Amino acid sequence: MESQSVYTGNEDSEIVRIGRQNEYLNRVAAPYLDEVFAACVHPAVLDVGCADGKSIVERLGGRDYAFLLGIDKNPQKIAAANERLADERKAFLCLDVETDAVVEDLRRVLDSRNRTGFDVIHVASALLHMQDVQRVLDRLYGLLVPGGWLFIQDEDDGFNMVYPHDDSFDDCFYAWDHSLESGDRAMGRKIPYMLQKSGYEDIRVLSTTINSTDFNGEMKETLWDLYFNSDLWAADDSSFYDNEEAYRRFLAYRERHAALREAYRRGEFFAMIGFLYMTARKK
Repeated sequence: MESQSVYTGNEDSEIVRIGRQNEYLNRVAAPYLDEVFAACVHPAVLDVGCADGKSIVERLGGRDYAFLLGIDKNPQKIAAANERLADERKAFLCLDVETDAVVEDLRRVLDSRNRTGFDVIHVASALLHMQDVQRVLDRLYGLLVPGGWLFIQDEDDGFNMVYPHDDSFDDCFYAWDHSLESGDRAMGRKIPYMLQKSGYEDIRVLSTTINSTDFNGEMKETLWDLYFNSDLWAADDSSFYDNEEAYRRFLAYRERHAALREAYRRGEFFAMIGFLYMTARKK
């Protein structure tokens, strides 16, 4: 039987995992988004990779915007978003930003709203899963109004650390890095260069982390469940990895997982996972 993807969001555990991650990162992103929205008046907002829409609606809660359009290539997610969240200011479409056809589709939406482009485009934890990020950034540049803002949140494992060192965490990160569904784990560091190539200006890079002491330790248990729980982020199937070594190291990590988790809960490890936020403007 074909293995089910651990990243489709169809499993209850993955839905919970992503929800908890977004709840935390929404709080961290707030001051950066405040700066963007302070520079805009009643903006038109595009969210790329909106999934079921819950995260972007929560992230923009309390902020002024004329309308929000969320796009995602997963039809089930878009159906759920429209059923639960769509209204006169919010709509969701099943579109793939990696296709050329998406520009014409979005232009039709803008025309229907008497807009020439989007004032804010938001992309969170999506670029690392795309094949041609440079082309996507070029495409988004063309969809912004002059002076419009691009806000990006993405991941970069260069910020990841666990202390004291334990070889089992090396196995964890290696398997994670070589999972076929984990995306480009070094994407964060690449985006600023690609933004420059696409013609964006006023590029700001804002690094942040989730770590086990955040919010007075509130994130301690959540951090483990989000990133170090082998039952959530990795699959017991060699076809999910790009080499046999990655699968072998996943199995080794899973073997020690319970003991490591208990040691972590006792405070024997400090753990940190890295993210990058970026803002940029169209000339």
